Amino acid sequence: MVNIAAEVRAANTARKLLVIFIFIAAAVHLCAAGALGAERWKSRATRYSTIYYPFDDVLLEFGAKIGGNPFLKRDLDAAFKSIGEDVDRITLRVETLLDMYPPDLRFSIYIYRTYAEIKYVYREMGFSGDAPIAFYLYRARSIYLSFDGLSDRVLAHEMAHAVINLYYTTAPPAEMQEVLAQYVDKHLWDELTRKVR
Repeated sequence: MVNIAAEVRAANTARKLLVIFIFIAAAVHLCAAGALGAERWKSRATRYSTIYYPFDDVLLEFGAKIGGNPFLKRDLDAAFKSIGEDVDRITLRVETLLDMYPPDLRFSIYIYRTYAEIKYVYREMGFSGDAPIAFYLYRARSIYLSFDGLSDRVLAHEMAHAVINLYYTTAPPAEMQEVLAQYVDKHLWDELTRKVR
């Protein structure tokens, strides 16, 4: 009888510890998700995309990293307009380089401040392996990127994935897409630069 009572107490203690562990794990997960998702996303629409960002300064920094004018910070409306024009200009350049013009080209861009945030989002989407600094998700028609390593070429590379996937009714193999996207980021401004010289 003593052994049965001791086993029942041990089982009850184990259940209590399991419940506490699950509660703590859930709280940690919710806090982490809240840290990334609690920000209320703002958005700006361009001709081809909707840009989502947590704060105005994040969008301004994004604009500067893709080649915009960093001095426009004084006039936010002018800055936002300029950033939208830059994004659309890069999109048109990508279409031209690929010679692909999807009829209903529309995608989202989600801007994160840090690589850690992108890594978290990447893992939450169920991907494994090293998280890239930016990626395109076909089923969401969305580009996800962080400031770490961001440039107009990185953005163009991900836009190439969007254009390719929206151009073909059946998406080409990932390896083919990657070759084309690398071509775009390598030659983004080549012809334009040569013409100016």
